[in-house]
Amino acid sequence: MRSEHLNFGALKALGDEKTVKGIPHINHPNQLCETCLLGKHVRRSFPKEVESRVNGLLQLVHTVVCSPIDPPSFGKNKYFLLFIDNFSMKTWYKYEAFVIFKNFKALVENESSYNEIRCLLTVPRTLQQNWIAERKNRTILNMARCMLKVKSMPKAFCVEAVSCTIYLSNLSPTRNVKGQTPQEAWSGVKPKVDHFRVFRSIAYAHVPNQRRSKLDDRSVKHVFIGYDANSKGYKLYNPNNGKMIEKVEDTYDFLPYFEEGDQEVIVPNKFSTLPLSPTPSIHELSSSKGVQDKRWRQAMEEEIKAIKKNDT
Repeated sequence: MRSEHLNFGALKALGDEKTVKGIPHINHPNQLCETCLLGKHVRRSFPKEVESRVNGLLQLVHTVVCSPIDPPSFGKNKYFLLFIDNFSMKTWYKYEAFVIFKNFKALVENESSYNEIRCLLTVPRTLQQNWIAERKNRTILNMARCMLKVKSMPKAFCVEAVSCTIYLSNLSPTRNVKGQTPQEAWSGVKPKVDHFRVFRSIAYAHVPNQRRSKLDDRSVKHVFIGYDANSKGYKLYNPNNGKMIEKVEDTYDFLPYFEEGDQEVIVPNKFSTLPLSPTPSIHELSSSKGVQDKRWRQAMEEEIKAIKKNDT
C-alpha cells in the first residue's frame, strides 16, 4: 500500500534485484488488487493477425463505413462503404449503405457461383476484429489526404480522391497477396497500368461534332480527378462550369502537371503582327472631327438626296 499500487512485477523486481533497501521479498506477485483493476484496467493486445486467411474468392468479405465526410462531396455524399474480399484483397466502395449492399451482392453473385451469405458481426467497439477493413480504410484515407494536400485541392474532392485511391490500390501490390495485384487475384488477368495519369493533371476533352458549331472550340480544358471503374474512361472536372464528365472515351490529351512556381507556356499568336487599329484615312473619316468637315457633310447630303430621288 505504501508503494501506492505499484504493480506487483515491479515490487518483486525491487526485492529480488536488491535495487533498494528495506523492501520485503514478495512470493506471490500475481495477486488480484480490485483497486488496480478499477483504476488501471486496460484491454489485452490483439495479435497482428486475429484470423486465418481463406482459400477462395468471396469466402469472406470485410466491410466498414467511413463517416462523416466534412464537407460533403459534390454529390452530397457524407460517407462511403468499403467492401474488401479477404482472398484477393480487391476493394469496392459505395455511398448508400443498404441499397448499395444489395447491388454489391447481386454483382458478386453474377460474377461467381456463390449465392449464399452469412453475416459475421464483430464485438461492439472492438475494431481490431475487423482489422483488415479498418486498416484498408485508414490506408485509403491517408492516400486521399496526401493527394488533396499536394495538389492543393478542396476537401469537397475527397470522394473523388478516395475513388482514385481505391482504383490504384486494386492495381498495386499488397502483402496479403504474393506475386499478384488484387485485380489479378480476382479476375485471373494481369492488368495494364499504362493508362495511369497524374491526379489533377490538365486534360483536354474532345467535343463531339453534335455538340458544337463549326467555329466552336474542338476541345474543352478539364482537370483529371480519377478513373471510371466501369469503362476505359477517366473522370474529368470542368472548373468553369463545375460539372464532371464520368465517361470519356480516348478523345483527349493530357498535359504534364505544373508544379508550384512553374510558369505556363504561352502560345504566341500568329496574328499579333497584323494591324489592329484602323488606317489613318478611315480613322480620320470616322472621327467626330471628320464629321464636322465641310466636304464630309456635303458628301453626306448628296448621298441622302440620291437615296430620296431613287426612292431607295
